[in-house]
Amino acid sequence: MSDLDARIRWWITEGSDCEDPATGWDKATAALLAVLDLHTPDSWGDDERPHCTECSGNAGVRIWAPCDTVRTIAEKLGVEVSDAS
Repeated sequence: MSDLDARIRWWITEGSDCEDPATGWDKATAALLAVLDLHTPDSWGDDERPHCTECSGNAGVRIWAPCDTVRTIAEKLGVEVSDAS
């Protein structure tokens, strides 16, 4: 685990604005939305099926949307993901 990863995990579990929980939730919500913004589905040429812009750019291949990152977020939030999504 990287040092940055460890510090983020600490912030989420222990260090997030304990005196004002709303501020901590606002920051966590903004961070989660930023990750979703990076993993935006988009079309690729003539393909009708959307791909994940972030994962496809990093891999150099088409990673279909929703990618594993978005699926994991949905799973942890209790949001159902269908195979056709």
